[in-house]
Amino acid sequence: MTQETKKSWNHHNLVRVFDHADTITYNYAQSDQDIFVLSMLNGRHAGTYLEVGAGWPLHISNTALLELDFGWTGISIDSQDVFPQMWQDQARKTLVQTNALSVDFHQLLSTMPPIIDYLSLDCDPGWATLNILKRLPLDLYRFKVITFEHECYAEGPAIKLASRQFLQDNGYQMVVGNISELDINCDYEDWWVHPDLVDHERLQAHTCLDDCVKNYKTYLYK
Repeated sequence: MTQETKKSWNHHNLVRVFDHADTITYNYAQSDQDIFVLSMLNGRHAGTYLEVGAGWPLHISNTALLELDFGWTGISIDSQDVFPQMWQDQARKTLVQTNALSVDFHQLLSTMPPIIDYLSLDCDPGWATLNILKRLPLDLYRFKVITFEHECYAEGPAIKLASRQFLQDNGYQMVVGNISELDINCDYEDWWVHPDLVDHERLQAHTCLDDCVKNYKTYLYK
């Protein structure tokens, strides 16, 4: 396990506290999407997820902390054939190697509940992520929290704007947009919830909807 794979973590630095935060020693996500999800859902244990564009089992993984430390279960998919053995080696649940642009999502999700706690959409390029979002059976499944990678800094605003309109039209509410890992010129992701499925006080506390690019560290931590 490399230093890049896991990040030391201190719950005392949180802007918005959540249950069981003090049990976390390390987290893994690139921009702490895992912490955002747990914060929105108040440290939920035994949740569910759909992860599209999973990549490595630990390094910059949006779901490793949820699965390994909080008992979550779900489906992770990636089209690359280099990752499945890595997932087995790290004792993570099986990675489904498939192309999200052609997979039958009705069949893939047939064992999942109609309300899924977290949807992670993280594919390259951004147009692929948008097309995958539009292929999901949102009439049958709803997601409490969504993180959507639009790569605006690299690909321009078209995908970001189209994804926002699509998610709004399907009943989702943006919590914070223009998330950046680096600086003000590198916004690459938006974070969403379904307002009917999350606590309204927590939603209000997390909402930050100005147009500024936001480094995830200053959004999540003191």
